[in-house]
Amino acid sequence: MTGTAPAPGAPPAAPPAPAGPAPAAPDGAATLLPVLWSLNGLRAVGALLVMLYHINSWNLQVVRGSSAGFTGVGLFFVLSGFVLTWTARPGTTVGTFYRRRLARILPNHVVTWLLGLAIAVVLLEQVLDPTTALVGLLLLQAWSPDAQLVFAVNGVTWSLSCEIAFYVAFPLLLWGLRRLRPRTRTAVAVGALAVPPLVGVLWPATIPLLFHLPPARLPEFVLGMVTAMAVQEGWRPRVPAPVLLGLLAVGILGAAAVTVHPTVLTAALAVVFAPLAARCAWGDIHGGNRWARHPAVVVAGALSFSFYLLHELVIKMVLVTPLRGPGTIPLVLVVSAALAFGLYRGVEIPVRARLLAGSRQPRPSLAELGAAAHSPAERRPRHSRPRSAAWSFPVPATAGPAVALAVAAPPAGAAALGSAVGHGAGGSSVGLAAPGSAVGPTAPGPAAPGPDTGPAATSATLGGFGTPAAPGGSTAPAAPAASIPPVPSADDARWAGPPSPGAPGWRPPAAPRTPPPVPVRVRPWAPPPPPGPVSSPGSAASTGAAPADDAPLL
Repeated sequence: MTGTAPAPGAPPAAPPAPAGPAPAAPDGAATLLPVLWSLNGLRAVGALLVMLYHINSWNLQVVRGSSAGFTGVGLFFVLSGFVLTWTARPGTTVGTFYRRRLARILPNHVVTWLLGLAIAVVLLEQVLDPTTALVGLLLLQAWSPDAQLVFAVNGVTWSLSCEIAFYVAFPLLLWGLRRLRPRTRTAVAVGALAVPPLVGVLWPATIPLLFHLPPARLPEFVLGMVTAMAVQEGWRPRVPAPVLLGLLAVGILGAAAVTVHPTVLTAALAVVFAPLAARCAWGDIHGGNRWARHPAVVVAGALSFSFYLLHELVIKMVLVTPLRGPGTIPLVLVVSAALAFGLYRGVEIPVRARLLAGSRQPRPSLAELGAAAHSPAERRPRHSRPRSAAWSFPVPATAGPAVALAVAAPPAGAAALGSAVGHGAGGSSVGLAAPGSAVGPTAPGPAAPGPDTGPAATSATLGGFGTPAAPGGSTAPAAPAASIPPVPSADDARWAGPPSPGAPGWRPPAAPRTPPPVPVRVRPWAPPPPPGPVSSPGSAASTGAAPADDAPLL
């Protein structure tokens, strides 16, 4: 490879930066994570595969090659472990982690559970045992060997039951996996992934139970965690993403044409899902994958969780009608997408924001509210941001030059939907700017509201939670300095300017105060003196000087 020689006298070029993403910034410094838009797109593809599988299994329309579409749930589990490990930050308490996860899942689950209960009782005229309905509401059904209980009310929520079990184990898994060598972690993940197929081959009667039992699906989640740690340490798959997508297509379509053991197929596709997620993440880190930042893909990824929870309920509603045939596929797709948009905008975003906002800090007393209202530092116009916020991102008091990764700018139209985090995995948006988050936020996310931290004094922190430690206590290398955006300090956080006329909270500027008029000293009027004798030259009368007894000026 050739290159031009540096000019004489020019400073030496900076050494190349290591390949791996930057490690987490120290406490008190803001950390910006790249938004993994492509993982949102993969999540949408997984939801579409599951929808086609259910349309075929409910006999609405025969969809060739969709009999293996249930493997899309395995993609959800791999992405869930990847995203949670990717967005884990040092100092996050266990209570804060669980609160964020429940705020991500429960609002949509409760609404769709009520809708599924109404459809089952009113439209399908089913008789449900109260215990069965309650177990489904509490997301405990995946632990039952009874298939009627597992898939009652809203059948797809068995995967949420598995996700809840994964969330419970995640802090301990993260703590343990961080302390293993990379090769040891990989061996543990691959070995665990081989256990369910082995049990299914030796005891075929356990295959239905292995499909939904949380311990049997945990290896896919662990594989996603190990893959995220490997990417943080600089590992990049050598196989291109198009080749991996081709392998997935061959595996899914081939399994529909040839009878394949379900547990073996699930494990085999999970081995392809993991490097595909890693390859897509690297593309997002380096600013590639422009297809994933297209507004249509961003919207599909944001709605994938709501769509997944609603699509089978829509299929059940179509079952009571005489509609059958190819037209049911676009019908289920459009109706499910419309309902998912309403659920996302009307329930998921506002309820999650309220749940997280109410837990960020204790409620102030009346005395504190009164003192804050009369404090000059906290006064601000109505409907405006506090002076301690730079736009919508709160700046910590100790913020300074922070080690951060380059963040891909959100595409046009993506801000209208906010950030979304995966099928039960949330995380962040994936960014969305770490919003909290923010995926972004995750974004920040966006979106995401600012980070909601729990009381660190009373909650135990996860040991090294989110710290990508390598053997020997070393951390992952830092990102190039050119990709580090500046982070404003607390002194630089200001309101971006006065609101425009007509905006909420705008008031016309006060008229300038005119000073009082200066009093004018006026000589009082007096009658003219009577004429006197003619004076000689040089006298006072001839020179025009004022007489000695003249009245003083006022």
